[in-house]
Amino acid sequence: MPNVTNIHLVPLSPETKEYSQIEYYLRMCLCSSTTQVTELLEISNPRLTLRFEKNTEKMLCLSSWVDLGKYGKSKEEEILRSGFTFSEEKGQLFEVGSIETEKTEGKIRMRVLLCKIGVGRAYNTTEEFAAVGNIPEGYQSFYIDRNTIDFSEDDVDGIPGDTYRHKYLLKNAERVLPTHIVSFEFDADEEKKSRGKAMCYSCGEKEAVLFCKTDNVDLCEECDETLHSGKVGSRHVRTSIETENKFFSECSLHAGKAVEFFCPTCSLPVCVYCKMVGHHSAGDAAKHKLITATDAYTQIVASLGTGDGVGKTRMGEIRKQAAKVRDRVICVEENIKRIQKQTNDIYARICGELKVHYERKVNTLKGDLSELQRQAQEMKHLEHFLQYQYTGKKRGQFILDWANYLALKEKLQVADYFRKNIDVQPDIQLTGDLTICASEEKTVWTPKTSEQSLEEAKDWALCENIDDTATIGKFSEYLSDALSSFINE
Repeated sequence: MPNVTNIHLVPLSPETKEYSQIEYYLRMCLCSSTTQVTELLEISNPRLTLRFEKNTEKMLCLSSWVDLGKYGKSKEEEILRSGFTFSEEKGQLFEVGSIETEKTEGKIRMRVLLCKIGVGRAYNTTEEFAAVGNIPEGYQSFYIDRNTIDFSEDDVDGIPGDTYRHKYLLKNAERVLPTHIVSFEFDADEEKKSRGKAMCYSCGEKEAVLFCKTDNVDLCEECDETLHSGKVGSRHVRTSIETENKFFSECSLHAGKAVEFFCPTCSLPVCVYCKMVGHHSAGDAAKHKLITATDAYTQIVASLGTGDGVGKTRMGEIRKQAAKVRDRVICVEENIKRIQKQTNDIYARICGELKVHYERKVNTLKGDLSELQRQAQEMKHLEHFLQYQYTGKKRGQFILDWANYLALKEKLQVADYFRKNIDVQPDIQLTGDLTICASEEKTVWTPKTSEQSLEEAKDWALCENIDDTATIGKFSEYLSDALSSFINE
């Protein structure tokens, strides 16, 4: 037992209801009826309890098992004294439900810490994003996506009941409260044996079909006839093994003592020692009416098919709410499709406006460039004609045109219509922000470069679990690339 100053570790008695409930919950999480708790300590730390209650008021809290085997003694004492410590940036994973053990055969012994964790409303995401991302406003934890949600299902009946395991990542250590240290033994082979068919005690080869209460043994039909054929043996009481509730065969408090009774008031099995000198020998419990273990089993089995069963009313409510969630998913998908169409229309309109601005500016520049090309060509044309006359035979005409050549050349040297200043500027801008908003949130991008904007869009899409980032990518890329795409056409 850890020696932790100012922390009280109170051993719980197997006779208490709290012990019984924790042991049952442990068995359910291990899916094992044969698991035995060897020690159960209640952790009493008022400071941690008050801190936890303050930070989890009106918040969904769940039970989580933490394997103490992965911690050293000093770390265990630190957890019991000061609670869990982890950075708000990385947080810590906690599992709810089934306990997975490394060994699937033989006996194992484990010490686990039973904790309360305040998960509140959990944001569904991947483990990779949860490890680096911030919990969105309005949520208290991350739920690690198992990729098992199928919104096309009509109900929740397809959810497996044999495996109940969920992961949450918390980033506030004050929402974790250690409550109990549980030491237990689990024998996988014994569990498998308890699930198998009973074999005949006498021959050990055939399946048992009868139980002899007098000898407390299981027998096959042939061995039963052989052993109970005499006058004495025929008086033994035998019952069908299907109706015999032998799981009450031994009292958990008094080794070797058979359980014969059951207390409906306390919901506890009772042996003769329990009745004579144990928990049902004095006080109010001594006045409780006991029934036989067989009658208790029969009554419980009969009650399974009547009444509310295992939460039938609640399951009905869950189905109705699940149907509403699925309907809302359809609405969201239709909403996204509308927004995608709107964004595509906006993208097409902006690209059209960009093209108009581009053509207007480029056509102006093309006009200026065409004039410069004309002037240069006119001068070259003059020189070409001079050479043409010079190489001809009409030298008289060449002499007569020389004065005209000089006059036109002098005229072309004057740059009265030569534009030295370029008045077309690369001043096209995108004014305002592209905004996608909902009633409960608003997300705005102000991209700097195409690479940065694309990464920001992808991060947002990851956070929002949006698979189709094509539209988002378009908006992030066109901000800097759309104009160049027209130039390249």
